Amino acid sequence: SYREKWAEHVFRLRCQPLASKVSRLVVHFSEPLPTPMRWALSGEEEQTVLARPLDGGATAGEPNSAGNGWELVLPRARDDSFELVMTHGDAFTGTARVPLVSVPEAASQVGYATIHSATLPLTIEPQNVRPIPAEPTAPGVYPTTRGAYRFDPSLDCRLTVRSAEAVP
Repeated sequence: SYREKWAEHVFRLRCQPLASKVSRLVVHFSEPLPTPMRWALSGEEEQTVLARPLDGGATAGEPNSAGNGWELVLPRARDDSFELVMTHGDAFTGTARVPLVSVPEAASQVGYATIHSATLPLTIEPQNVRPIPAEPTAPGVYPTTRGAYRFDPSLDCRLTVRSAEAVP
């Protein structure tokens, strides 16, 4: 979600372990994010997930991107579906790359990104992402979605957001 001088990103990782329990995940962001990161298990607010930066940001199958690789350690190993959530806010100076997250060690994955802004007109520049229909808003509610995208985290995907001039 973008405002005049602030951007807030919400990351959701929905995981379904296939063959064994999962006690840790390695995640990679397309853009560096400052520390500290506070991840939590969705629906289990008191269960914080430990987030540790990886040395040099290198992850399995990923190029060395300083500060982009993280290890997430779950409070307990899980063999059931779970969702991890992290919210991150940062200054927005008029142009920014949207951080996209991937799980390099996942058997399969697909990424989704939705760009919101209630009042700020935006220009969105996609690279290797596919536009998809936005989720419908409730009747009588002003839609804030400016773009919705699907991406393959194994590709070099980018979304750049810029403040646009308001239409006269």
